[in-house]
Amino acid sequence: MSDSKASGAVSAEARSVPELGAALSNTGRWGEDDEKGTLNFITAEHTLRAARLVKTGRTVAASHPFVMEATPAKPRPGWHRMLYRENGTSACDAIMIEPHGSEITHIDALGHVSMDGTVYNERPFSQVITRDGLAFGSVLPLAEGIATRGVLLDIPASRGVDFLERGAEVNVADLERAEEWAGVRVDAGDAVIVRTGLEARERVTGPMPHDVRSGLGRDCIAWLHERSAATFGGDCFERLPSGDEKYTHPLHSVGLARMGLVLIDNIAVEDLSAACAEELRWEFFFVVAPLRIPKATGSPVNPLCIF
Repeated sequence: MSDSKASGAVSAEARSVPELGAALSNTGRWGEDDEKGTLNFITAEHTLRAARLVKTGRTVAASHPFVMEATPAKPRPGWHRMLYRENGTSACDAIMIEPHGSEITHIDALGHVSMDGTVYNERPFSQVITRDGLAFGSVLPLAEGIATRGVLLDIPASRGVDFLERGAEVNVADLERAEEWAGVRVDAGDAVIVRTGLEARERVTGPMPHDVRSGLGRDCIAWLHERSAATFGGDCFERLPSGDEKYTHPLHSVGLARMGLVLIDNIAVEDLSAACAEELRWEFFFVVAPLRIPKATGSPVNPLCIF
């Protein structure tokens, strides 16, 4: 399999989601038993080079606080209860959360989403999912984490606006404009973080359900494949609605189930965007790891962006 495919050629020849899945598949690329997917692009050399980006030691935590009350976007909130205090000297509590959805910052396991009955590396979903969890493609193989160069592509800033309108589609031209504006280029092994200005918009309009939201168009999926991105995240994922009743989340379907693209959903980007503007650079050392939960479909995470 070639290391890249031209995004323009793929988008022209593979317009449907199944065609994209076939054209961008990384099945067998790193072995039939591989469960790390695009994290294989991150070598020790990548990590060492990214670590050298640390100049000031400034650290930005790029996660949202856990939601413990129901909202329109998160009808099944987290559960937090204090349990007891021992001899008046310590406190204990219990926390239960569902990481997936539109609010909690989390990493998706590669077995989280299937496409046409299979997950990453063409494993039948019916054999992968069990009553005890995922038999293949859980978050556990990702436990060594991600330590690589992070690149923020700030779409509104590169357009000279505060935020994108609700439901706007981000295309390849937007990504490459943001690269040029920031003076960076996404390379193999990078963590790609995209800002659409969701929080900035909601500060003006107020919170709203996420049934319609800005996000990546299909051509961006091919672009991430072409650039050999190690992971993708931001305040967006695919544009919703996707326009396809069957494949409602094409970035997740093609990205996770065919490319093995590790996704970090709901990264908090507003503080990161401000830090990049103050530091006058949109690249940084990006570090994140899931909890070591066997058979889990995902894990809450707190990405760290270090300048």
